[in-house]
Amino acid sequence: MKMDPTTFRSLLDQIEKEHFDDGKQSVLTSFQQHYLNGSQVVQILKKFNFDSAKEEALRTLSARMCRITGVEGKVIVECFEHDKVSAVEIIASKINDPINKYVVLDAITFPSDKEECRKILDQGFSSDEMDPTTFQSLLDQIEKEHFDDGKQSVLTSYQQHYVNGSQVVQILKKLNFGSEKEEALRTLSARMCSITGVEGKAIVQCFVHADDKVSAVEIIA
Repeated sequence: MKMDPTTFRSLLDQIEKEHFDDGKQSVLTSFQQHYLNGSQVVQILKKFNFDSAKEEALRTLSARMCRITGVEGKVIVECFEHDKVSAVEIIASKINDPINKYVVLDAITFPSDKEECRKILDQGFSSDEMDPTTFQSLLDQIEKEHFDDGKQSVLTSYQQHYVNGSQVVQILKKLNFGSEKEEALRTLSARMCSITGVEGKAIVQCFVHADDKVSAVEIIA
C-alpha cells in the first residue's frame, strides 16, 4: 500500500534523528513494506548528505516507487549534485509519461550527459501495465464473485501488474459498497500508473458518499 502521511512523517522524523547517512539508510530499509510517490522520494533524498548515499537510498526506494511523471523524475534528479546520470538510470523504468518524460533532461547540465540520459529514457520504461486480455480475465473473475470480500481476494491476486486510471474505474464499478471500494482502491493504488486529473475525477465519482469521496481523493492524490 502507499505510505500514508502519518507513517511518512514518522519515517522522516526517524531519518532526521540519524546524524550519518548509513544510519539514515538503515531507517529507510525498515520501511520497505510501503510504496512511495515521487514527492515522497524527493523529500527523503533531501535528508541525505552525499550523492553516493542518495544513490543508495534511491536504489532502495526504486523497488517500492509508484509510477512517476517526467516532472517528478526531473525533481528527483535535481536532488543530486553530480551523479545525475546514475539517478536517471535508476528511475527511468518508473517514468510512465511518454509525452513529458524528456522533461527530466532539464535537470542535466552537460550536453554529453543529456544525450546519454536521452538514450536511457528511450529504452528505460518497461511497461508491466496489465494488457487488455489479462484485464478482461480479472474482470471476469471479479464478476464471478457474489460478495465483495471474494472480489477483493481476486484483486489481490493480480498485484504483479500495473493498472491505468480507466482500468481502476472499471474495477471499482464491480464493487457494491463504499468501504469495499475504498479497500480496493488502496490495493490498486500501489500498482496504479500515473493518472490525469480527468481520470482522478472519474475514480472519485465511483463513490457515492461525501466522506468516501474525500477518502478516495486522499488515496489517489
